[in-house]
Parts: sequence; structure tokens; C-alpha cells
Amino acid sequence: MKNWFPILAILSFPCFAQQDSIAPYFREFKDKISTQIFLLNTSNDFEIDYENDDLTVEIIPNIKTTLNIGFQYDIVSFSVGFAPKFFADNQDNKGSRMTSLSFEFTPGRWMQRLEYYNQKGMTLKTDGAPGLYFSRLESTKIGGSTNYFFNRKFSYRAIALQNVQQLRSAGSFSAGLIYYYTSLDGNDEPEIEGKTTFLDIAFTPAYHYNWVIGKHVNLVGGLSIGAGINFIDDEGDDTTSALYTSSLMLAPGYNSDRWFFGAHLRANYMGREANNGVNVGDSIVYATAFVGYRFDAPEFLISKTQQIKSKFLKENK
Repeated sequence: MKNWFPILAILSFPCFAQQDSIAPYFREFKDKISTQIFLLNTSNDFEIDYENDDLTVEIIPNIKTTLNIGFQYDIVSFSVGFAPKFFADNQDNKGSRMTSLSFEFTPGRWMQRLEYYNQKGMTLKTDGAPGLYFSRLESTKIGGSTNYFFNRKFSYRAIALQNVQQLRSAGSFSAGLIYYYTSLDGNDEPEIEGKTTFLDIAFTPAYHYNWVIGKHVNLVGGLSIGAGINFIDDEGDDTTSALYTSSLMLAPGYNSDRWFFGAHLRANYMGREANNGVNVGDSIVYATAFVGYRFDAPEFLISKTQQIKSKFLKENK
């Protein structure tokens, strides 16, 4: 963080089957491959608050809209996205980019998510001053979360994987852990020439509710508030501090036997104290609209999946 101030002068265990007694609460689209294409508007923004100087610096990435393709089968989900130049809001500055990858694994009542974000090209802004664009300023975030949902009548796969449909309204508390490594790299910018890294670990209890409005329509909401520890390396100046997190999620959707579509809105925030009088906020805003179709899975994939499940079940008896 010390390198940012000078430029202001310029500017678990797997469980693969749900019990029959709760079957009426949701149904699985077995032996189906769910594919979807979606537009994703996301960014990893930073905010540096210099309390002693009564000054706040916003670091805002340039490219935000990505085109993504997702594949989901059984308990596994994977998607990849990139920011094509033919979107209007991706054309305003040269040399910028946004790449995102995600992977989700949901055995039983467990949910495992892994994420990767890379951004290049950012604008630094302060109150009352025009923004200053740095085409070579780059950030990378890699990490994920692990959650366990307590209510057997609630299926997180109905939100994350789109291969389960919630039939009756249900909610669930969950216990979670998040872990992220983030770098903010200005080494290629002559006016910054510095790199700051963050390692964040936090316990994140949450509550989600899936409201079934009609036969094919549902609305999901979720809230999480957590705390943990943060390690900052600012060019050899190491700091350890408390970490505070919060997240909010809203997801309306439509489901039929084959087609599905909807939207997913999510906001995550992490706040930390870098050193005396300097606080660093780190937020990810995620907004997507998607449409998808379920195909019959090929026999070899069904057979191989059953073999893997049988092996796991035997090992955990």
C-alpha cells in the first residue's frame, strides 16, 4: 500500500445420494448434461482508505462483461469466460482484459467452489478528481470456499448446478470457510512500481432460502457474514490483521425438463486493516443472466460416473 500514496499527487466428506424420505422436496435431472451460455458482468474492485489523511482511493478494473460457457453433470460444474472486444463496454481502453474460471463440486450437502480472476487495466479515482487509467496495472485472485448445508430438504445444487429442481420451499443454514490469495501488481507501471499480496482465510456462516413460487419458477436468496484473519505482504512490509467478510445473493430462475434460464446476482466484500490508519476493501460483484439446455449424457459417461461413486462409497463405509 505504501506505493499507492505518491501517485495521488497526480491523481469434506462426500455423500452422493439423498434419502427417499426427502425426495418430494426436490428432484434430480439424472443422467443429463446441463449446458448453458451466459453473460457475466463481474469485477474485483479495491478501495484503499487512508484514515489519517481523510482520503479514499478506488481501484476499478476496466473490462467487466464476459461471455461464458458452462457445463454441469451430476455433482460437478465447470465454466470458462473471457471478455470479447465486440461488447461496447469492453472497447473503451486498449490493453485491458478480464478472464474468469470457476469450478464447483457438490457431493451431498457439501459445496466446494474454486475460482480464478485475472484483470489488467485499471482506473484509480479519488473524490473530486478525474480518474487516472493504468493499462498495465493487474490483479489476480485465486481461491474458493467450502460449505456444509444442514437441512436435507434443501439442495444447493438447485442453485449452483441447475441439475436439481427444488419442488417445495426450503431453507438451510450452512457453515463455511473461504480462502483467497490476491495480488495487486503495479510493477509494470513506472509510476507505481510495487506489488501487494493478500492471503485471506475466514469462517463464513450463511443462510439460504429457495422459495418455490410456481411449478417452474423459484427465487433464491442468501446472506453470509464472517470473520477471519488476513496476511498482507506490501513489498516486504508484512501485516497480520482481522478480516471481515459479507456476501449477499439473489437468484430468480425458471426450470422445465429440458430448458432453464434465470439470473444470478452476488456481491462479496472483504475488509482488512493493512497498517495503522490504512484500510483495504476488496469486493467482487457478480451479475449474470443465463439460458441453458439439458442433453442426455452418453452411456460411457454414465457408467464411468457410477464406477467413481461406487469406489468412494466403498472407501467411506
